[in-house]
Amino acid sequence: MKDKPITAIEQQLNKFLQAKCLIPGGLGLWEVYFRKICTAWGEINGEIRPQHIIFSADNGCNMEGYVGYNYEVTQKQSRNML
Repeated sequence: MKDKPITAIEQQLNKFLQAKCLIPGGLGLWEVYFRKICTAWGEINGEIRPQHIIFSADNGCNMEGYVGYNYEVTQKQSRNML
C-alpha cells in the first residue's frame, strides 16, 4: 500500500503547528480535530477554540440496582464538569 501524498493544506498545517513550539501530537484530539477542520475548510484559522459537550444520563441504572450510588451523583458530577 502506497503512502498518501501530503496535500498543500497538510504541509501548511505542519508548518503552522511546528511554529508553535509544540510536541508533535501533544495537543491530543484537539490537534486531530483542528487538522480535520482546516483540511475541510481548505484554510488555517488560528481562531478555532476547543469546546466541550457534556452528555450524562443515569438511564435508570440506579433504580435497577446496577450502581451503588444515588442518581443525584450523576447530576452533581455533570455540573462539576461544566
